[in-house]
Amino acid sequence: MVRIDRGARPLKLRRNMLHLLRFLRLKARRPVYLEPMGNGKTRTLEARIARHDSVRAGVARASERLSDPQPWENLVPEALSLLGNAMEVSRVYIFEVERRSVGDVVSQRFEWCAAGVKPEIDNPDLQQMPLDPNFTRWGKLLRGGQPVFGDIEDFPESERPLLEVQG
Repeated sequence: MVRIDRGARPLKLRRNMLHLLRFLRLKARRPVYLEPMGNGKTRTLEARIARHDSVRAGVARASERLSDPQPWENLVPEALSLLGNAMEVSRVYIFEVERRSVGDVVSQRFEWCAAGVKPEIDNPDLQQMPLDPNFTRWGKLLRGGQPVFGDIEDFPESERPLLEVQG
């Protein structure tokens, strides 16, 4: 899931992010998604262009890092750090989608946090979280191989409470 908080707009990097997510899915041999959370700062056009370039470079560095022949699980923390710093966000998550006969669930597997941000990796609400009924939209997108992203205030009402309490 890619989520960018208030004040920031999704960047036109969807293709690059999708390639990175596909790479992670292949390495993990299961569906994953990425969720960066923004810091809510508004930006000038010049700052947005610089941020766009920074994010592109961060995606390239993270992709390069993940291509190392080490076990992919060992490489993810550094890759998330590269992405989080490049995107100037407060945190980046990777969730695993588990398909079950009673419905799909997601669990947080990796997280990077900026300095001063409380990690949510041990939050039990982010483990084995059913996609239905409150996150049905996510399930449809994820099953279709698409990321989930956007401003929290643009998300459906049913999805907001879990995201808003994380700051």
